[in-house]
Parts: sequence; C-alpha cells; structure tokens
Amino acid sequence: MLVYALLGTTVFLFIYLHLIALPQMTQFTGGFSMPDALLTGYDASDIERLRNVMDDAAIGQLNFVHKTAGILFPVSFFLTAWAVVGLMMRESVVRWLLLAAAGLFSAMDIAENFLIDEILTAESVDSSLVHTASALTVSSWLLFAVVGSLLIIAVIMAMVRRSVERTARPLGNR
Repeated sequence: MLVYALLGTTVFLFIYLHLIALPQMTQFTGGFSMPDALLTGYDASDIERLRNVMDDAAIGQLNFVHKTAGILFPVSFFLTAWAVVGLMMRESVVRWLLLAAAGLFSAMDIAENFLIDEILTAESVDSSLVHTASALTVSSWLLFAVVGSLLIIAVIMAMVRRSVERTARPLGNR
C-alpha cells in the first residue's frame, strides 16, 4: 500500500507542478513558457526575453513554485523510487542503479530550479549559467522519463509476479 500511496502522491505533484502551476506562469509572461517546462532546453536569448516581460511579482511567484512543488515533486519521486526498489524489486544491482538514477534526477531537478531563479534575478544574463541550467533541464527530463518508465515496469512486473504466485498455489493453501 505504501508504494501505491507514494505513486499517487508523486503523480499528483507532477500534475500540479508541470500541468497546472508552471503553465499558469505563462499568464505573467505574455505566453512564454517557464524554462523548466522547455524539454529541449533554452538559451540566453530565451532567458533575456523572460526577464524583459516578468516583473518582480512574477519572478517571486516562480521562486515560490520552485521552493514548494519544485522541491516536493523530486523528493516524492525519489521516495517512490526507494519504495518500489525496496519493496517490489528482487535483489540485483539494477535496483540500486535505478535508485541512484532517481536520486540523481532529484538533485538535478532541484539544482536546476535554484539556477533558474538565480538567472532570472541576476544583474545580467550569464550565458554559462544559462547553458548549465538548460543542460540540467534537458538531462533531468530525460532521466525522469527513463527512471519513471522503469519504475512503472517494475510495479507492473511485481503485480504480475504476485498474481501468478497466488494462482500457482494449491487450492488447500489459499
């Protein structure tokens, strides 16, 4: 039950952050997407354009989103991965690699959020910081897709395995 509760929490936080909060931020920017929502990355001109249309209140709102749901979602994702790995996967090196990848995703996603906040509030646009933040954005989305898919596969395999084990028991042991 713990795994399913964590899965539900993580899905809810993903929906809130990436399908509700970040898309709503476009209201403050004249339709421009937030950098962390750009799956293919961004460059200094994208950041400069955002800086020109975002006032202090909009930047503060994005900072708030990053410090709340932007931290809760990756932490929840890591805890979900930990529960799946610990409770549903068989002993193997793959489970520890999967957990390490989930931890890496969480660290990258949180670091990316703080970098974006720094870039938007700095005196001038530092293209090397923008490049680093963009690389973290693309890498974290890729890692999220891979690790998330593998976690879903692990949960499905565990459910199938348990179902097969239940039906394979003799009638007297049920």
